[in-house]
Amino acid sequence: VCGGMLRPVTLELGGKSAALVLDDADVEETVTGLATASLLNSGQTCYMSTRILVPRSHSRTCVDAITAMAEGLQVGDPMEPSTFVGPMVSARQQERVLSLIDQGRSEGGTVTTGGGRPADLDTGFFVQPTVFADIDN
Repeated sequence: VCGGMLRPVTLELGGKSAALVLDDADVEETVTGLATASLLNSGQTCYMSTRILVPRSHSRTCVDAITAMAEGLQVGDPMEPSTFVGPMVSARQQERVLSLIDQGRSEGGTVTTGGGRPADLDTGFFVQPTVFADIDN
């Protein structure tokens, strides 16, 4: 309907989209793209790549690169130009995300970075960018 009327539209269609990294992928370029695809709007978008599937032969390289990328992202006030990751939309969403992180740990996942609230932000619904490794599909 919007296309026929030439109107812009944003649709929330669910998420949990997997990013597939193939054997011949440029890891640096892929990780740069994943930062935007996975963490835009504090990771609260319908096309967020919550799962990144990589060949076993590239697993350590990709985990290390994604971990380094996530550690380098500025978390904070979304009005600050240097901020890449702002707060969750609500306290309820923050608690839900933190609960899912705890669940991932309890199911055997290894947190390579993040996994909680940022220590330097005492107000707001912030969650550190979190990367898991050793996850069972």
